[in-house]
Amino acid sequence: SSAASRASAIASPATAPARATGAGVAKGSAGSDRLVGGSDAVLVIDDTGIPKKGSHSVGVAPQYASMLGKRANCQTLVSVTLARDEVPVALGLRLFLPESWTSDVERMVTAGVPEPFQAPRSKLEIALQEIDRVTAQGVRFGLVLADAGYGLSASFRQGLSGRGLTWAVGIPKHQKVYPADVALVFPVAGRGRPRKNQIPDQLSVSAETCWLQPDGARSPGGAAPRDR
Repeated sequence: SSAASRASAIASPATAPARATGAGVAKGSAGSDRLVGGSDAVLVIDDTGIPKKGSHSVGVAPQYASMLGKRANCQTLVSVTLARDEVPVALGLRLFLPESWTSDVERMVTAGVPEPFQAPRSKLEIALQEIDRVTAQGVRFGLVLADAGYGLSASFRQGLSGRGLTWAVGIPKHQKVYPADVALVFPVAGRGRPRKNQIPDQLSVSAETCWLQPDGARSPGGAAPRDR
């Protein structure tokens, strides 16, 4: 598809701004303005898994592959796409490095990973960095879209709001959303002594944090982390 060919041509973040914003088009012209989006354009955040065999390709690891709908040995790319009038334009693809890579400096050096990209970054952090990058390049959009893989994270949603962006993201069907003024009301126990204090037995666990005890055991309520 045309979107796929553009994604291939703009795979390098270093070259994306010049191509995506139409270098060479007269500044201020109608054509230039359309190339950098507008209030009716949307910025789509997503990730793509590329199935791979072996263990030497940078970032390859057993992880969720969206194109397969399951976990598989693959590389994962965070994508940023500008869409307007049903025409998608790929603005950037950033390779996600799972913990099995970022925890092994020798492996990254051997594979040729540039030092600035060796620091651990979640997919959510990469997405926000890419939004900052394209915004700094003058790309304009009226709405940010992302699926539930990103929408489940409060820090990602807060990051969008903190940047003054309008957004619409998916959330898992089991995730509950309440207005800010909602207070917790606990049911009265039918038996036994009443609660001494109306407080939760466990603290809530964020979408990105898994609490581990000193001995390495998972703490109560600690959900398994996701590679995001």
